[in-house]
Amino acid sequence: MSIPDPVMLSSEVGMDHNISYEAQEGQEMATAGSDADNGEATMVSDDSSEEPDEDEEEARRVREGFIADDDEDDEDEGSGEEATQRRRRKKRRRRNRALEEDLEEDDLDLLEENTGTRIARKNKLTRLRRGRESESPVESKTKPLKSLLDDQFSEDEDDLGVEPPAADDVRGIWDDERGAGRDLDDEVDMDDDFIDDDLEEDGMGDLGEEEREERRKERLRVERERRKALGRPDMVGIDASAWDEIFEVFGDGTDYDWALEEDDVAAVDDIVPKSEMRYQDVFEPSEIRARLLTEDDDWIRAKDIPERMQLVTSSLSESTTMVNNPPFPQSELSAASEWVALRISRRIETEFFVPESKFSHLLQPLILAVQRSLNYLLCQNLEVPYIYTHRRDYISHFDPTLARGSVELLKRDELWRVYALGQKYRALVERKKLLEGAYSRLGVTDEYFEHSVRPAIDSIESVADATEWLSMTYKDQRADATALRFHDDEEPEERKMKMPSRISAYEIAKRTPLARLAGEFGIAPHHIVLNFSSEQKLTFPEDPDVPPLVYAEQYTDMDATRGLPVDEVLKRARMIVATELGRDPLLRKAIRETFKTDARVSVSPTEKGISKIDDHHKYYNFKYLNDKPVTLMTELPQFLHILAAEGDHLVTVDIHLPPEKQHEFQQRLLDAYTSDSYSDTAKAWNDQRAEVVREAMEKYLLPAGSKWTREWIREEVEDFLAANCGDVLEERINVQPFRTPQMEKGQTPSVLAVSWGKGDPQVDAISLVFMDDGGRLREHCKLDNLSDGDNQKEFESLLERRTPDVIVVGGFSVQTTVLVSKLKDVVNGELGDPLPSNGVSAAPSASQMLGWNNPSQDTAAPSASQMLGWNNPSQDTAAGGGWGGDSTWGGSHGDAGGSSGALGDGAGVGSWGDENQANAGSRPPPPISPTRKEGPPVIYVHDDSARIYQHSKRASEEFSALSLTAKYCVGLARYTQSPMNEYAALGRDMAAITYDEDSQQLIPKEKLLTALERALVNIVNAVGVDINRAVNDPYYQLLLPYISGLGPRKAQVLIKKIVKLGGTLVNRDQFIKNALLTTQVYLNAAGFLRIRQDPELRDIRKHDVSEVGDPLDDTRVHPEDYELARKMATDALELDDEDVHDDHPSHVISLIMQDKDNVSKLDELNLDDFAVNMYESNDDLKRHTLNVIKDELLRPFREVRKEFRLPSSWDVLTMLAGETERTLRIGLIVSAMVVRIQNSWIVVKLDSGIEGIINVTYLSDHPDAKPGDLVKKGQTIQGVIIQVNVEQFQVELSSRPADVGVGDASFRRIKPDQEFYDMNQAQKDQDLLARKKRREVEQARRVIKHPDFHNFNSAQAEAYLSKQQRGDVVIRPSSKGMDHLAVTWKVDDGVYQHIDVVDENSDPNLQAVGSSLVVDNGKSKQTFSDLDELIVNYVQAMARKTEELMAHEKFKGGSEDELHAYLKTYVTMNPNKSVYAFGLNRKKPGHFNLAFLANKTSAIQTWPVRVSNESYFLFDTQVPTVPSLCDAFKYRHMHESQNPSGAGGKTPYGGRTPARTPAVGRTPGHTTPGHHSVRVPPPSTYQPPVQSYPYSQTPYGGYPPSGPPGGMPPPPSGVMLQKTSGWGQSSNW
Repeated sequence: MSIPDPVMLSSEVGMDHNISYEAQEGQEMATAGSDADNGEATMVSDDSSEEPDEDEEEARRVREGFIADDDEDDEDEGSGEEATQRRRRKKRRRRNRALEEDLEEDDLDLLEENTGTRIARKNKLTRLRRGRESESPVESKTKPLKSLLDDQFSEDEDDLGVEPPAADDVRGIWDDERGAGRDLDDEVDMDDDFIDDDLEEDGMGDLGEEEREERRKERLRVERERRKALGRPDMVGIDASAWDEIFEVFGDGTDYDWALEEDDVAAVDDIVPKSEMRYQDVFEPSEIRARLLTEDDDWIRAKDIPERMQLVTSSLSESTTMVNNPPFPQSELSAASEWVALRISRRIETEFFVPESKFSHLLQPLILAVQRSLNYLLCQNLEVPYIYTHRRDYISHFDPTLARGSVELLKRDELWRVYALGQKYRALVERKKLLEGAYSRLGVTDEYFEHSVRPAIDSIESVADATEWLSMTYKDQRADATALRFHDDEEPEERKMKMPSRISAYEIAKRTPLARLAGEFGIAPHHIVLNFSSEQKLTFPEDPDVPPLVYAEQYTDMDATRGLPVDEVLKRARMIVATELGRDPLLRKAIRETFKTDARVSVSPTEKGISKIDDHHKYYNFKYLNDKPVTLMTELPQFLHILAAEGDHLVTVDIHLPPEKQHEFQQRLLDAYTSDSYSDTAKAWNDQRAEVVREAMEKYLLPAGSKWTREWIREEVEDFLAANCGDVLEERINVQPFRTPQMEKGQTPSVLAVSWGKGDPQVDAISLVFMDDGGRLREHCKLDNLSDGDNQKEFESLLERRTPDVIVVGGFSVQTTVLVSKLKDVVNGELGDPLPSNGVSAAPSASQMLGWNNPSQDTAAPSASQMLGWNNPSQDTAAGGGWGGDSTWGGSHGDAGGSSGALGDGAGVGSWGDENQANAGSRPPPPISPTRKEGPPVIYVHDDSARIYQHSKRASEEFSALSLTAKYCVGLARYTQSPMNEYAALGRDMAAITYDEDSQQLIPKEKLLTALERALVNIVNAVGVDINRAVNDPYYQLLLPYISGLGPRKAQVLIKKIVKLGGTLVNRDQFIKNALLTTQVYLNAAGFLRIRQDPELRDIRKHDVSEVGDPLDDTRVHPEDYELARKMATDALELDDEDVHDDHPSHVISLIMQDKDNVSKLDELNLDDFAVNMYESNDDLKRHTLNVIKDELLRPFREVRKEFRLPSSWDVLTMLAGETERTLRIGLIVSAMVVRIQNSWIVVKLDSGIEGIINVTYLSDHPDAKPGDLVKKGQTIQGVIIQVNVEQFQVELSSRPADVGVGDASFRRIKPDQEFYDMNQAQKDQDLLARKKRREVEQARRVIKHPDFHNFNSAQAEAYLSKQQRGDVVIRPSSKGMDHLAVTWKVDDGVYQHIDVVDENSDPNLQAVGSSLVVDNGKSKQTFSDLDELIVNYVQAMARKTEELMAHEKFKGGSEDELHAYLKTYVTMNPNKSVYAFGLNRKKPGHFNLAFLANKTSAIQTWPVRVSNESYFLFDTQVPTVPSLCDAFKYRHMHESQNPSGAGGKTPYGGRTPARTPAVGRTPGHTTPGHHSVRVPPPSTYQPPVQSYPYSQTPYGGYPPSGPPGGMPPPPSGVMLQKTSGWGQSSNW
């Protein structure tokens, strides 16, 4: 007997009323297979064969009955609360009815025991068990795992950057937790019917079907989230038997669900679904941009276009801008190719376009190659590396009859240029479309525009000119065209429109009758241009019958121009024609072309630049540049420096045409305009036309040409300099890893990097970092030194344990050379011998001291190596001589370095020997010991990238525990292992490295980053990237963004997809089959992504294509050429197609690769004939591709980079000391400190740490002088460089006064651009500047014999008096002239009065003071006979008056605000009294404020009090004493109180006082204009200026008798430009 599954039956009973039975039956049939396997809905059979049919029929009737009953009940039920309660009760009854029909537990157990079949139990428990059973791998029988993965990683999801939702489910199908999760969904689905009931209960039963479905899904989702939240994650992992025991004891928790039903429904209704969390809600926008998670980034990842082609700027830029270019039309390719070909490079122009040039016969193939390139770049979205590598045949010319066979038409850099120009042409096409749209909206037909202007548009500037011309010509139509109106719009009301604030004179004149007069000038402007452009005149002007002056009289009576003279009328008419002529697009294009070929650049200094740009200034080269052709400036940085100087307001730039070229252009335009008639009237009209042409040239054409040329040169120079920086970077990274002769090309060495930091023994330890050949940090340690025996043993142990292939050294001081010497000694096992103590009879010569002496001379002075301490007996080991000089490695391997210093691993500047060794003799270098061990080479490497890496965030994340020096060592090691990888890892920090010392800072950062990125793209694609290694090695992974077609975003998502596949790819087919790359990106990248194949498993004869690797995947051959490679291999092996028919397609490739005679067999192939046959049969150009395939079959992914480049001697010197060939030129004067004094020479040290020698003969002009008598240890001296030994970090100096006194101005002077330098103007300005300085010096240095006289300006005088007592005086020169003096006296702290004194009988020689000194205070003049009388009777008398007033009880110190506060406080405390007080006027020295407050309600009033040498002045009332001053105030105040009309607040100085005449003129003591301020800096911070001229405001400023306020006298002209010890440091001023 067969019974229906109770679970299925109960589920069917409770099914949703709105779902048809047929739909459910279809769902059950769709899942029948999996349900049968899992034991779900299993039919249990017995011996009876008829009962199943009866049971099924009975079940069908029951179901139909339930459905029918429910419908009927629903019809009977009404609305309202009673109906709702009734529906709920019926629902509970249906549930109970279904439960009653379920079999009892005992019956089910009996069935399971007898049948051996597992019967599903009650709903909730059954679902839990079913979830566990569904975890079995049954599903894999119906759908393979690979197909599941393919579905999960479909292109639709991955391209949008969306994580595949079910990927984790596929990989974890046996996971209990995921099984439980699926049961939860099933549980919610089983309770689906309750959701619909709730909808009906909520009054939504009358909704439409779609709305009900949406509501039901929302409720279902909320219920699923709720039940998931109620789950118990802590119970995950309990096995099935444990669950059975739990349920038997505690039940399944559903026995009382009926009682909680209403609460559950209410809880579901109350739940408000939370909005989905996005990373925009969590992270800052800057962080989102840094992690490439913006919407633009997602779009770039998803779009099937190479990433770099989707960006306007470099992918390294901090703020990338996405571009969404429309498809480039194929119809534009022909025009684009001609446009681009003319602008690619000068090589293309001279070799192809010049007649009878080298490749002039290949001009058409060149244009065809450019057209193909543009098709690949703009239409097919193929990047430059792909085109240059796999489509080079299409940009070359193949001729099998030639010896070379093929001519490369476009080089790689030119392809990048083609791409840049193609983008410009694309922009031009878009602008032209917009222009066409604007023209069509005008609704006019202009033959001149359509037939002349439109065909001539070939640049963005031409589009702008045409747009401006249309706007000017059809301004009224343009306004109508832009006004959009619809048919149902109401008629607009007439209203007064606000006119624009600025209307040009042309627009005003064009609206007047003068426009008709302008039309009578002969011919229209566009006809003039057509005449100008054509070889012959097409339109001839017609002259009026009367002269212009007579003809214009008829327009003087017009209303709009009434009252204008005839000349003004003609002027305005000419202006109309000149404007239209000057804005013509064709004429502007012609002037641009003229400027491009013939323009000249001139530079003139401003007034500031004349004095600031001296012959040592970097701008001196072009200070007076005159008429330099622009064609000579496009490949020089000079123009950018000129613009920088102009930005600093030092020069002005003039770009103009030569007079003859300008006259030629103007005359040609005039000929196109003038009449050929010879009458006087025609001549008069031609004169007017000439004025029109002149005005058009000067006002419009020449300025437009100059402006365009400025921007054109700037852009060309920036592109040129950026390309040069890219070339420098490409040269640095296009090198393979360092290798020893025993290593193969491309093999990565293990590296021990060592650095002593700054080389301070007291502070810096020696850091050592070992990195294996896989780039992994294996060991790092620190040593205090290498002289100690224990440290040496530890270092030797490290060498024996790790056996590095090379030791690299870097550092930040010349002490690193000592470290190199020690390392060489320890590595090679050498010991030094003590020096013999032979005497020295003579001082060493320069050559001997610099290490160039003959070792056979026993009596010579010590050699440089001995003097530098390399053979010092106090040292345990001896250093080698020179960089690699004594090293077996350096002497025998030229590539790695030698005695020339290219290797850079020689001895450095050790400590000089003590005085006991001063007379040590020289000896030849020690012989090489035959038993000496040969260790790894010790070398220097470039450390630019390491210096940046040690401070980078990447270093902190990778090696947070390492010190800065150790991180620096990591950078050195990585650079040694792969310069390309290390520079790629820098990212945008590459721009911080110097590639062009002089001009890099002038290049815009975006252009620089673009050029650097292209250099990396070139080399990375030439080398290729191992994709499987990139997945597992984060450091190597940094190369992936530079692969063609990829970028940071696409590389990021590619790595994630590969990781989800397992982390390893077998062949390139997986990129497409598993949707790892989109089609277009795959075409670009496939040939450069390497998938290594095990050489031991080359036999792939019987393997499936999709399961094994392809040998061609380990080559540079592109998948589109695989068949061609297989054909070549088959022909080389002389096999037939039948021989390899049943094998793997690339089995023949493995055979030819393993064939010992593969070279000869492939050489036998005639590739030229093969290429010709392919072209004739299929039009395929594959000659270069055949060569690539041949090379790859012989040497897959062979190393194409150059040998590792070691730094030169100067590079090492610059790295360690910062000195360059420019800073150590012979003849320069440098500062040096004496460190050791010997009998015949002294040892000095430069600021950079380089040590030098000064022979006694170069120490003094006296030959018998002894060094100890001339200099002292620690003394800083000046020396002239007379010799440089860069290999040994030595210089020889001369400090003789005769040598130093000459200076080094001639060596430091910047050379002017001689050929285009205006020497005459330079000399005139120089003479003018010299006269000006001489005059300032003469005026400023006045000599007066008086103790109070100083050559100060006002600021210096105030600074001097700040430390003196009140009443002290300084007499100084005046800025008013030679017949004036200035007297400054101290009124109070911070208050100084400047008095102007007229010296009526001044001495013309400025040596004395006249006998009549006049002080004019504006009211009266006082005359004094000499300075003493002036000081005693005027200044000191005034000071006494001031002291008297300040000592009075009514005087209050402090500020004016404090004075007012005192008055208010007093009146508040004494309401019935008035109060007054005096205060010092700090804004007007020599004056006081008399402030008073009459009562509590009145305002504070302030009256001025002036102090003179004889009395006080209250306004102009003169009183002798302070008490009388108080009485005068009281009297005046009482008088004004009786006349209230004159009362009023504060009386301003110089204002009118009631009933009084105001003070007129200047007050006494008011002197030098502009110096009313009494503020001076505090004494603790004020530094007196060094020089009082030429910027002093007082021309007689100078130094005080005790010395200059700024320190010592000016330094000699030869002071070194670097940081020096400084002159005058010992001054106590």
